[in-house]
Amino acid sequence: MKKIQKMGILVLSILVVCALNGALAGASDFSTWRTGTGVVVQKAGNDYLQPGRLARIMEPAMLKALITDADPTNDPLILDVRFEQDYYKVDMNNVPMHIPGAIWIADFNKMAEPVNLDKLDAALAEHILRTGNDDIVVYCHLGQMSGLVTGVLGSIGYDVKTLKLGYNMGWLMIGSGMGGM
Repeated sequence: MKKIQKMGILVLSILVVCALNGALAGASDFSTWRTGTGVVVQKAGNDYLQPGRLARIMEPAMLKALITDADPTNDPLILDVRFEQDYYKVDMNNVPMHIPGAIWIADFNKMAEPVNLDKLDAALAEHILRTGNDDIVVYCHLGQMSGLVTGVLGSIGYDVKTLKLGYNMGWLMIGSGMGGM
């Protein structure tokens, strides 16, 4: 009985190794997905990452400098993509726990929905009328989700950057003493 169990385990192991080798061989050939939608996505990504467009990360200190210099023409539209309850939180002094001037439209995982892109277009149009500036800075808690949103929005044509290290590790750490700090 033990020999049969050992033989079964050996056969199963061989089958798993063969299956993994086949899956890895298929996964390494990415040329097959570059048709149809894959081509469109690849082109949008390449266009977004063209030379001169690589600086898609905003340093927290630079954002602070832009929004506190009394020159509204260089202020970006600041988009918070954390969960709604995080945007509306206040600290013990009743100070909002978001970057001053930031807007919230949707959580990061819903930002690319057409209704939310329409809201972003409306907010950006209003911002441009007020400041003449079409730059957008996106932030989340630590920068990962805002980085994804930045990539998506950038690939569809928005002039957008992500806040380096997000709200928690970026904005709060510069200790500017502004609201939301």
